[in-house]
Amino acid sequence: MVIGSYFELAENRMTLTAHGRWSLAALGALTATLSMVPSQIPAPAADPPRSPAGSTLALIGDTPYGSEQAARFPDLSADINHDPDVRLVLHAGDVKGCSERCDDSLFAQRAGFYDAFEDPFVLTPGDNEWTDCHRSAAGSYLPTERLARIREVFFPDPGRSGGQTGNAGANPSHGAQAFHSRRARQILP
Repeated sequence: MVIGSYFELAENRMTLTAHGRWSLAALGALTATLSMVPSQIPAPAADPPRSPAGSTLALIGDTPYGSEQAARFPDLSADINHDPDVRLVLHAGDVKGCSERCDDSLFAQRAGFYDAFEDPFVLTPGDNEWTDCHRSAAGSYLPTERLARIREVFFPDPGRSGGQTGNAGANPSHGAQAFHSRRARQILP
């Protein structure tokens, strides 16, 4: 199974592809930053159950690319949601293929996909969703206008994580006590 084009999964083994190597430095910086955040988050009333091995971070990127991956994306998010060890979902960028249009309806669709995650969700915007939007196949947009739109759609409340809205339907084993709702739980003071 290929998740984006960063990693290949085969028989419970993850292999970094050549395309994913360039982003490891950025991912390392993001991980270092996020490792400082837990000390600033109040502890939940009761710790959700965890496996003895600890928590798992779900890392995705370069997905969904095109209508075929978009159609399969709910299956990917369901797999991640059903894993009780996953505590955070990180998207390494590129929420669309470079030849897909950078229009508002596509951004809204992708934001809806990410809202379905029961765990906190953090997106790092990639080049496909803003700097590459000047290309005619992507809609000939002004990249800075698309970046502003990404902020409005994916980050409407700065300093707050994405993920499932409210506790309705939230899986308590996914940290719903600590992250009560999308755009309602401040991560940084």
